[in-house]
Amino acid sequence: MIQTGRTNNSFDMKTANLILLNLIRLIGVALIVLGTLFWTRVDYTESLVRIHMQLGVTLVILLWILAIVAIRARVSGALVVRAILFGLIVAAYGMALRRLLGSTTAPNVYRVLHLLAGLGAIGLAESLGARIKRSVSSALV
Repeated sequence: MIQTGRTNNSFDMKTANLILLNLIRLIGVALIVLGTLFWTRVDYTESLVRIHMQLGVTLVILLWILAIVAIRARVSGALVVRAILFGLIVAAYGMALRRLLGSTTAPNVYRVLHLLAGLGAIGLAESLGARIKRSVSSALV
C-alpha cells in the first residue's frame, strides 16, 4: 500500500514537471517573440507591453512552482534557492526596465541584460526539470 502511494506521488511529480516545463517553454517563446517585436520597433503598443509583462510574471511564478516541486522531489537545495532568488531578480529587473530604458542613452545594454535574465530563468527551469526527472526516476527504482 505504501509503494502505491510513492508511485502515485512520483507520477504526480513527473506530470507536474512536464506540464510546468512545457508552459515555461511556451511562454518563453512568446516572450522572446514579443521582445523581438519591441526591440525592432515592428510593434510597440501598450497592450502588447502589458501582455509581455504579464507573461513574464507568469513565467517567474511557474519557475517558483517548479522549485516547490523540486523541493518535494528532494532536488539539491542550492539549485532550488538559486531558482527562487533568480526569479526575484528577473521580476524586479523586468518591472524596472521601462524606467531604465527611458533614463539612459544606452538602452540596448538593458535590453540585452533583460533578454539574458529571461533566458537564464528558462535555463534554470530546464535544470530543475531535469533534476526532478532524475530524482523521481531514481525513487521508482
